Amino acid sequence: MSQYVENCIKSLIDQDTEYKYQIILINDGSTDGTRDILLDYSKKYPTNIIFIDQENKGFSGARNVALNYVGGRYITFVDTDDVVTSKFVQSLVKVAYEQDADIVEGSYQVIDVDDNVIQSNIHSLNTNVNAFKALYGYPWGKAYRSSLLNDIQFPEGFWYEDTMQMYRLWPKANKIITIPEIIYRYRKNPQGITNNSKGKVKALDSLYITIRLLEDCNVEHIALDGDLYNFTLSQMAMNFLRIQDLDENILKNAFNVITQTIDKFFPADVFKTSDVQLRKLEESLRNKDYKKFVVYCIML
Repeated sequence: MSQYVENCIKSLIDQDTEYKYQIILINDGSTDGTRDILLDYSKKYPTNIIFIDQENKGFSGARNVALNYVGGRYITFVDTDDVVTSKFVQSLVKVAYEQDADIVEGSYQVIDVDDNVIQSNIHSLNTNVNAFKALYGYPWGKAYRSSLLNDIQFPEGFWYEDTMQMYRLWPKANKIITIPEIIYRYRKNPQGITNNSKGKVKALDSLYITIRLLEDCNVEHIALDGDLYNFTLSQMAMNFLRIQDLDENILKNAFNVITQTIDKFFPADVFKTSDVQLRKLEESLRNKDYKKFVVYCIML
């Protein structure tokens, strides 16, 4: 990580913007020299940077600690492997303030380990989007109204904790905007969870977190509507694909848990998907048809 962290911090410091902003750097128990880099920058820019040193708690633990230090009206997350463009703050915050938005999401590029652009994902300008239909499923590349995260914590100790935002943040947002400006460059990391989770039982975290978040929605009185239902169907397929290399008995047990979860939170007499692409998947879950479910997961 240390080979990328300095470029990440430089990109955050070198912002061409009229707005004041603060950088919260979390040293999450690093052992590769990252701590020294973060500490040096915090000393060099003491009015712009808050430096926090802690034992390793993972992405969620770092984000949760940072939330305790947020003082601005808007907040954004940046992963240390990635970099932002010089207009990152300006593009997001200007629109957020002018439109009084709850979430503003920009366009992004995927880069490789040598900073070469692999892919560009460009939004259209839209000042009234449906989060479940338009937003990317990453916590980064967005400006969130800070109050959306009041009393919210990312699940610690689990993989795929990013799912939290879809169930806890998106339903609370009244005004969501997408912009075409490329403001973020996401580094495709061959050592990341996506590439290293295959065949590992811990990949079941993906299913566990989905269930936990649905339970949280009930506790927090967040409505389970059609959009969240469609998203959950897609998410269950994603959960299954993440564990597809596990033992067949584990997969069948996971499928049973998935069907029970769908029936519990989204009873068939109330919910029916409006998404044509999800209808066969929905049918396989309602009919408890494991073989068809596997096929439809792969087809999505």
